[in-house]
Amino acid sequence: MKRISTFFSKRFAGPGQVNLLLVMRETFIAILPVYMIMSLLELGSTLFNYSNNPGSIYDIMQNILTPVRIALPYTVAALLGYNLARYKKVDPLVGALISGISFCVVVAPVSLEQPLVIVQAMSSIYSIVIPLFAIYLLRTVQRQGFALVKDTVVSSLLTSSVNAIIPAIITVLASSFVFHFVSVLVIRELGIPGDYIAQLPQIIQGCIRMFVVHVLWTLGIHGTYVYSTLMSVHDLNQTVSGNFTMGSLLNTFVLFGGAGGTLSMMLAMLLRRHAERDNLIPKISMPLQLFNINELLIFGYPIVFNPYLAIPFIIYPVVGFLLAYGIASLHLIPLAANVHWVLPVGINAYEAGGGSLLTILFQLLMLGVGTAIYYPFLGIESGASIRNKLKKIFSDEALQAATFDATEERYIHLQKRSLEVHKQATEAINLISSGTLELWYQPQICMKTMKVHGFEALLRLRMPNGKIIGPAFIDKLQNAGYSDAVDNWVIKQALDDLRTWKQQGFEPRVSLNLTADFLSSDDKVRALISKVETASVGLNLEMLESSFTDQFLHLADNVNNLRTRGFELAIDDFGTGYSNLSLLHQLGIDTVKLDKSLVTGDVNSRGARLYVELCRLLKAFDYKVVAEGVETDEQLALVRNCGVDVVQGWYFAAAMPPKEAMNYAWSRDDDLSPVAAHMRCEG
Repeated sequence: MKRISTFFSKRFAGPGQVNLLLVMRETFIAILPVYMIMSLLELGSTLFNYSNNPGSIYDIMQNILTPVRIALPYTVAALLGYNLARYKKVDPLVGALISGISFCVVVAPVSLEQPLVIVQAMSSIYSIVIPLFAIYLLRTVQRQGFALVKDTVVSSLLTSSVNAIIPAIITVLASSFVFHFVSVLVIRELGIPGDYIAQLPQIIQGCIRMFVVHVLWTLGIHGTYVYSTLMSVHDLNQTVSGNFTMGSLLNTFVLFGGAGGTLSMMLAMLLRRHAERDNLIPKISMPLQLFNINELLIFGYPIVFNPYLAIPFIIYPVVGFLLAYGIASLHLIPLAANVHWVLPVGINAYEAGGGSLLTILFQLLMLGVGTAIYYPFLGIESGASIRNKLKKIFSDEALQAATFDATEERYIHLQKRSLEVHKQATEAINLISSGTLELWYQPQICMKTMKVHGFEALLRLRMPNGKIIGPAFIDKLQNAGYSDAVDNWVIKQALDDLRTWKQQGFEPRVSLNLTADFLSSDDKVRALISKVETASVGLNLEMLESSFTDQFLHLADNVNNLRTRGFELAIDDFGTGYSNLSLLHQLGIDTVKLDKSLVTGDVNSRGARLYVELCRLLKAFDYKVVAEGVETDEQLALVRNCGVDVVQGWYFAAAMPPKEAMNYAWSRDDDLSPVAAHMRCEG
């Protein structure tokens, strides 16, 4: 399964493929209401089919359904053209117009010359193919420099419309020529496919139907409608056993819940507790699936253009048909009556078998077969999601307090920026997965005693070859909305290291970097307090100055709560963001860490003078001042003259693994004790 997952990710996760897939999904999600109207009208027509009086509900529904069905391909062509044009940076309105016109120009001659079944089938397919061809061609032609207006005085809307004239004419003419040739070739060489397929053995006909119908569904085409139109449903009326027809066989034993046997998929989801897809679509779809209507699930979940679910969606109907056809043709179960496609699962088996328990048991067996086929592919899809990759890295416990608003479904509706963020997050996760996360500790030195005051915990990634990589990947995860997983893992690992140190008689304070979003969450702060109180260990908490203004009221309340519980709060990288002393006061911050960029360069420079004044101001307000990034004798002298309390930097030591950090602290202080370690720079 891992190889299959890798195969999918390589072929469907590239930026170009992802963008195109998202465009197609967006289109069919937008068109979903039309499909649902058609399905519900079809269901209503069937239920009221017993009345043939003019003006009956049946006639009304049919009068609505017919124009909707005719208009659907035109709607798909225009909407797909609009969305694809946006993605290709073409005027969306022009894209929709050109796609719609090209579609009409191609289909109109066919509709005048060919039977209705041919026109309906070709319209469904051309509604997708023609916009793809037209938009790519339109963009290519526009790049050749056919602009008629270049005067910036003219409005942008008028400029866009006028400059689209020549590319539009070329695109429409080219589309008409290419697809007219294709239409003539297909019709002349193939005629009506149903005429040929009807000559084949029943079992081959059934396999072809199941395969073609479900391939079309995965491409966003109403496969059942298109195939039945071409075949004129003659294949469904063929008898399989006694008077039992092919259509009844499929409806009773294969297509549970609709095309693809998606009721089996729903059962597999329940067995897997498929949390990544824990949205409203499957729940809303379930009542409709009882009547074998699953367009909502196919387009809304989605299965359309979903490389992970397309395979079981196609495989199960073929395998299920072969198994059901074999059992039926061998008369191993009683088949007493034909059933209609709207009859729910269980009831249709009862009707088909004349109340036979054996027929019902066989239907349940088929449901289990479908579930077994869908189950592993749901696992592949789930494992490929960002949330589950994070879960494998950071563990269940680290994820319990995390809220993931940025799931794969969210990216379907986002534009290029979000796709780039998603790509970077995936790259970061793949990098982390290839190595081992570790928490290293950089000593913080008290300037009064020149001994270890505490440590700052820093993430490191150990690669299989032993190379250690810094935490540059963290920003990519945070940008995509996955900072909670990182924060929770760091807290858990730091507490584990502190417990281990305590068992060895070493009890330093450790500073952790947490995001302002984390500290703004009441639930996460309560969980943190509970963990630390239970562990009886000391933590200092740091947050970036550039981020602490968001959700300020919640942040201030939680910071004050943490301070009353014994936590020391620090602002990290001070001097790179707002540098707002008023906000520092309102937050009740204890410590300010000056960014290393302020201490680099010439100690006599303007930056150095700013550093001196900043330290003087902070000390006047009784803040503990920590200098980061000290690397040279000159920088150390500067921060000492400024009255800095604690120094951190490569001048003393880089970050190191836990055991080395403990040995380093002991090497600088033979009399190290818990009290001394906690209070060294307080007095």
